[in-house]
Amino acid sequence: MGWDRELEDLQSNTVVWSTQASMTLSGAQAFSTATYTIKARIEHQTKLVRNLYGDEVVSQTQVYLKPISTTGATFLPTITGQITLPSGNTPATPPIINVLRIDDAVSQGGGVHHWEVQL
Repeated sequence: MGWDRELEDLQSNTVVWSTQASMTLSGAQAFSTATYTIKARIEHQTKLVRNLYGDEVVSQTQVYLKPISTTGATFLPTITGQITLPSGNTPATPPIINVLRIDDAVSQGGGVHHWEVQL
């Protein structure tokens, strides 16, 4: 994993990631009590993006996540998860449009450089 220490300065926010634990027959999600606290950069830009089904939708916010949590644990964000943004962001837990894995093409071995969560 090739994380640049200089990028730490750009990760000025902290978000909480929860994975989906289960879903009821009516479609209500339940999330795991085990969460990940992650350094992140939050950008509020209007972008036309594609969702999981290939449809074009508007993303109002993009969150760039470090590939490991603040405790050093790795995690795998998916669109079925839940992201909790810092206070002052409305809504605090917005719906996730898509999650993009951005690989490290420069360093040997590659791997995940960061994640982009489109909200």
